[in-house]
Amino acid sequence: MENIFKLGIIVPTWNSEKDLKPLLESFQQLTCKHQIEKIVFVDSGSKDRTVDLLCEIQKIPQNILPIKVLQLDRDKGYAHALNQGIYTFNNYFPNYLLFSNPDVIYPRFFLDKILEEVKGYETLNIGIIGPRVLAPIGNGKWQEENLRPRNLWGIPQYRPKDQKVYFVHSTHGASLLVKKEVLEKIGFFDEDYFLYWDEHDFCTRARKAGFSIVIVNTISILHHPSEIRSESQNKSKIFLYYQYRNQFLFAKKNYGLISQCLFLCIRFLVFVRELINYILKKQWAYAKTMSLGFLRGLLNEKGISKLSF
Repeated sequence: MENIFKLGIIVPTWNSEKDLKPLLESFQQLTCKHQIEKIVFVDSGSKDRTVDLLCEIQKIPQNILPIKVLQLDRDKGYAHALNQGIYTFNNYFPNYLLFSNPDVIYPRFFLDKILEEVKGYETLNIGIIGPRVLAPIGNGKWQEENLRPRNLWGIPQYRPKDQKVYFVHSTHGASLLVKKEVLEKIGFFDEDYFLYWDEHDFCTRARKAGFSIVIVNTISILHHPSEIRSESQNKSKIFLYYQYRNQFLFAKKNYGLISQCLFLCIRFLVFVRELINYILKKQWAYAKTMSLGFLRGLLNEKGISKLSF
């Protein structure tokens, strides 16, 4: 007899007005033999028309899309929004929860196919599943965001192109399909990160608890991260800041002293390479931002930062 799973979807939003329409359209055209119990949009105090659009979305008949909208008074971080969405299930978790960025477009058979492809791996205790993630490169073209996958230490990971499923240290935070047993065993997302590296922390804790993490190579999503890239494809300042600050937090939470030192030495080399690149291009604002994030990480800052940009 074929298993029919119960599913839930959680989507944090913050000034996501431009992203909601394509995401919602992709949700509406999903064909899924499994039961989607609820789609929870969690807004973190948006200043644009995101909340108005969410209120309109909530009027969609529940038999078409079972949508719930949760409005928070202010932005306390991506992990906080995810956790607030989890709480709406009142500890009665569906078999799987999909944590999705708002700036994602899903293919029609996404849920059915991604669950179908991991069949046969039950003995490996898969707890977190991710798809291939494609990002725009201009002229209407898309490219995989991580063509040469590396683990969190920066070491290249072998990925056979003809293999449907491959195992990784961590998967992309734009779309995480998480088995309920993972949440029951390791808890929720760590809100100390505020933004970025929280998914790596979550995946690392899951691996330590005995779960496997996989990418399904045969299904892709489209990710157009407006908060990370401008039209010129430059990384945003907020991305640079939290990426470099939170690597210190991640190391201290997940590694012993020797591993911390090794990990941070490798990350320091990455920092120096990128810093030199910005200096050579005379992009002083980016060089200053990443240096500030690196310094505050060194000083053990966590949570939301007071930033002037």
